[in-house]
Amino acid sequence: MDLATRLVGALGSELDRWQQSIIDLSEYMKVVIGDVLLASAFVSYVGPFNKKLRDEIIYDNFVGYCRNNGVPMSPTPNPLTVLSDEA
Repeated sequence: MDLATRLVGALGSELDRWQQSIIDLSEYMKVVIGDVLLASAFVSYVGPFNKKLRDEIIYDNFVGYCRNNGVPMSPTPNPLTVLSDEA
């Protein structure tokens, strides 16, 4: 416990960032099920189609179905943000 206290003291400038990360991760854990389900459906079912048809299938069908059945997901779900990052 003493070592942990010293470490937190030494990295005090990081404390705010860590606390915000904990809050962000807690919020993300509430919607991860629906977001991953949507990303899985994207990879499994709509990959071979063009963008217009992919968007129609994902946003009109899959997102609507999830919302109607109470599956928790982000307010603006996007399967590409789950499947990729800036790098």
